[in-house]
Amino acid sequence: LRLATWARRSWFQANVREAFVEMPLGNVNARIGKQTINWGEAVGVFVADVVNARDLREFLLQDFDQLRIGQWAARFDWQGEDKSAEVVWIPVPTYDNIGAFGGDYFSLPYSNVSNLFAVTPSVKPSRSLAHSNVGVRGGFLKDGWDVSAFYYRSMDREALLTSRLSPIIPAPLFTPTFGSRISQFGTTSSKDLEFAILKTEAVYTHGKAFTTANPIILGKIENRNTVDLLVGLDVPIPDSEARLNLQAIQRVILGNADGLAVPRTQSYASVQVVYPSGKWEASLL
Repeated sequence: LRLATWARRSWFQANVREAFVEMPLGNVNARIGKQTINWGEAVGVFVADVVNARDLREFLLQDFDQLRIGQWAARFDWQGEDKSAEVVWIPVPTYDNIGAFGGDYFSLPYSNVSNLFAVTPSVKPSRSLAHSNVGVRGGFLKDGWDVSAFYYRSMDREALLTSRLSPIIPAPLFTPTFGSRISQFGTTSSKDLEFAILKTEAVYTHGKAFTTANPIILGKIENRNTVDLLVGLDVPIPDSEARLNLQAIQRVILGNADGLAVPRTQSYASVQVVYPSGKWEASLL
């Protein structure tokens, strides 16, 4: 049955990633339609890149540009000699594609659940202007530093796995739920250090929702504030066209995180080596 369901869903898939109209309005450039909006500096991870939803069905196996899901948006940006400003409005948000239960990268955040459980289809907010996203971003270039800051008020693109007791069998029903309202303040910077390019990102998120670690307390959701930090280096390898990227990332949940399904501090790192050779390019992440 699972194989037949997969075949029926995966026989044909088509997606328009970008389709927009671009027009100048004086010194402001307007772009309206389906588009990707990248506010981050990182490679393969999404710290300050908060606008676009992501296709996470294959984790990071597909090309990074393909991870971003196009959003229907109105974007207005102004570019000065060493300053920039941008306003984004997304009337109908898109949410992360986490795939279906049984996929390779679909996981439950609980280790103490018995084998008797079920996962129901995802629940997303209604298509209402009350659920729209809006953000502003400004930046400047000074003494070789490229710095930006932003504020983004949105429905959370990440899935929250809520649970309830099945009315049929004595087992929990898990439901991927989207759309808690969050506010994010962030900043990015980059600087050419001659031997490498330094990149930093920092994002404060207000009102992030988390589930509790004990699934017996069904439907329990806690709101916390978080801070995400990233430091990266893009290093060209001498006497070759190869390049090396190093990144350290950390998320900290502010306040008491006891009883949540995730630890208070999450730290991880990435290393990427890219080696172009003629028509081929090898990449190791």
